[in-house]
Amino acid sequence: MTVLANLLTTIASLPWYLLALTSAVLIAAATILTKHVLGHEHALEFSSVRALFNTALLLPLVPFLPWQTLTWQSVLLLYFIAVMTAAGILYRTKAQRHLQVSFTTPLQNFSPLFLLVISFFFLHETTTPLQLIGVFTMLAGAYLLQTTPHQSPLKPIQLFLTSKHVHYIVFAMIVLSLAQAVEKFFFNTFVGTSILLYLFLLWLFITINFLILEYFRFGIKDILPDIEKDWKWFLTIAAINIVSVTISLAAISQPSTKISLFIPVRRTSAFFVVLIGGKLFKEDNIPRKLLASTLMILGSVLIIL
Repeated sequence: MTVLANLLTTIASLPWYLLALTSAVLIAAATILTKHVLGHEHALEFSSVRALFNTALLLPLVPFLPWQTLTWQSVLLLYFIAVMTAAGILYRTKAQRHLQVSFTTPLQNFSPLFLLVISFFFLHETTTPLQLIGVFTMLAGAYLLQTTPHQSPLKPIQLFLTSKHVHYIVFAMIVLSLAQAVEKFFFNTFVGTSILLYLFLLWLFITINFLILEYFRFGIKDILPDIEKDWKWFLTIAAINIVSVTISLAAISQPSTKISLFIPVRRTSAFFVVLIGGKLFKEDNIPRKLLASTLMILGSVLIIL
């Protein structure tokens, strides 16, 4: 544990922008690997096994977590967050399985927009003119993302209204944004809750939720062949996710880190996914999607500022 603590201290001493960029690269790598595995895995089975591996990697922390800080109210609220997060992850994974990765990843930059709306209604946070400009910039990026050469200008709107997989990703972003808003309320209410304890319980509850769904949908035994066949991929994706979250937490914990700058830098993961993932999976309109990603990241910057 001392070695781990020293490693975390070393990581936390690195410049925040380097940590943010490293996190972006790791997120992109996990997204590309996820798309690869989803080529032959069902979305629910993939989500169940990935959550299981994430929880397993966090198990060594259990003896060192401050369990005495928990209350039944905090555990109940945390489980509610886990239910929303699991639903968001599942529908996002469904969209990732059926749509091009160079399309779904930039579209996920919409989450600050949903969080802005949710925060306005539920947390009573005000909206600035700059944030409204960010909203329109993001909408322009989303429109461009769905366009192709020589098509009707109304085609993106038609796609948005009729594609169930686009609806999946939008629903996922709304639910995950709601979860983030409740998460903010959680830490404001239960001040002093250990982030690592929160992270472990969150993934434990997400895993339980997915396994319950798996039991009633396909049967738990159906995930065993998936684990046997793709355990190396799942372990790699889970490890990348855990390291990415740890690096992000280390960066955010620095007094000099401005969250309004950190998040947009981390969102550059969309560039890596579109550029590298788009080429690997032979997807189309990559230059146009890179431009759309730029607009959506710029929009998220304006919303966060």
